[in-house]
Amino acid sequence: MNLRSSESTRRKLAILFPVGLGILLRSINLAEQSLWADEAYSVVLASQSFTSILNQQLMDSSPPLYYWLLRIWTLSWGTSEIAVRSLSALFSSLALITAASLVQTLTRSVSATIVTTSFIAFSGSQLYFAQETRMYAFASFLIILACHGIVSEHASQGKGWYVIPAMIGLIYTHNYGWIFWACAMVWTFFFHRRMWLYHIIIAVAASAWVPGLLSQLGRDPSAWIPQPRWIFILQTIRTFAGTFQFHKPSAFGSVLITVNVICLVILFVNALITNRINRLTGYLELLAFGPLITAFLLSFYKPMYVPGRYDTLFFIPLVVFTAAPLISGITGKTHSILPPLPIKLLVMILLIGQGCSAAWYHVFFVKANDREVAASIESMNLPAGSVVITTDVTLPAFIYYLDNQRYHLLDYPLHQKGWLPKPFLEDNPHQVEPDIARLLETIDSLDHAGFAVIAKAGLLRANDRLIKTLTDRWVPVRRVAVDSPRPYNSVNLLLLFRIPEAGDVPGRITAHPHP
Repeated sequence: MNLRSSESTRRKLAILFPVGLGILLRSINLAEQSLWADEAYSVVLASQSFTSILNQQLMDSSPPLYYWLLRIWTLSWGTSEIAVRSLSALFSSLALITAASLVQTLTRSVSATIVTTSFIAFSGSQLYFAQETRMYAFASFLIILACHGIVSEHASQGKGWYVIPAMIGLIYTHNYGWIFWACAMVWTFFFHRRMWLYHIIIAVAASAWVPGLLSQLGRDPSAWIPQPRWIFILQTIRTFAGTFQFHKPSAFGSVLITVNVICLVILFVNALITNRINRLTGYLELLAFGPLITAFLLSFYKPMYVPGRYDTLFFIPLVVFTAAPLISGITGKTHSILPPLPIKLLVMILLIGQGCSAAWYHVFFVKANDREVAASIESMNLPAGSVVITTDVTLPAFIYYLDNQRYHLLDYPLHQKGWLPKPFLEDNPHQVEPDIARLLETIDSLDHAGFAVIAKAGLLRANDRLIKTLTDRWVPVRRVAVDSPRPYNSVNLLLLFRIPEAGDVPGRITAHPHP
């Protein structure tokens, strides 16, 4: 008995090691990176009332549950970078724990659980979203929790009841929840019809969000999302293999990612074609791939699939439900296309690659520069009432980092959150020039101090059109180039202008802030 107890303890400790390391990687350096626009938007939105959050999200593209939770969280822990990101780190850690439990339940293999959990723990994409003040880590947790409930319910009726709150929570967190739920219903119809009562309960609870979903579908805030192409599938696999959102890897990183992609594809194909622990695991592989494929196909109707972003929601179940090749390589208990030794080598290379990905994320990766840009603006010692104009979608970050009582904060184009209208992306003068005129009218109506800073973000020609117009009308004072880690929507240039008063001689500077 003691020997069995000792062996059981060693097995549990062996599983706890990658889980604990993964939690540590998700918890450290939470304030290392600046919040970027979308994260800051989450914080700014969460500072409003629950009703206001709902109304704002009806005009956006995702349900309100995560923002409600973030509001409750910030009321208790504040709005520092560590505080707002720790909620995502918590949910990502819970997803890791749930995944480890699910693999152990499916395989009864300590080795498979360790390998699969390690792959998730070191995943660069999972670390990125674990430290992102957005809904993705929460949604990923709800997806794997629902999968856990499905497996538990299949084993014993009534045991997987928690699939109900998990699925309802997912639908109210991310609209991809509808896709996952639809695939789960198909899976239920073919493989486990006793769960239909659960789906009826979910349908009743989810129906309250249908008007909100229809409202969002009626809008088109996704002009920036490109039409889907089949290469997006490769881009998704590259993300799963270790790339980060908005990051261009070094030459060494590109080679490492390519090797990881090859290993990952071989293991996935091996799992889908031949590798089965039992019928349940084989069918669950369909549930893992189904939502990803469905989301991609729906994108041909309405652009919605963003490689390396939304599709990472399905990363964990994909890894968990294709754990069979890992078991094949380590225990040799299942059939496989490849012999055990090549499988072992593929798994080893993949885990080393994921470890490098995790190290790269924490050591070299730069997410945003909004905090540093705000500090540069503060260092200009502008008088109170100066105007700060942000281009692209960076306004929320400036609201977060700058003193809203000291500066007039404006965005260009006005009143756009997280997306830009298509005519603006195309630099259509029929929309861009009227928007510039509205911006100037707004500034003229302010009780400003006579100075304006343009924080130019992105590479759009419409931004250059704005700068040219202001240069013709105002007096340039200073130009500061800024390192931009995210070229298409992070600040790359600061331009300081003096706004001439009536009667000023163009080009003559009568006053200037301290250097």
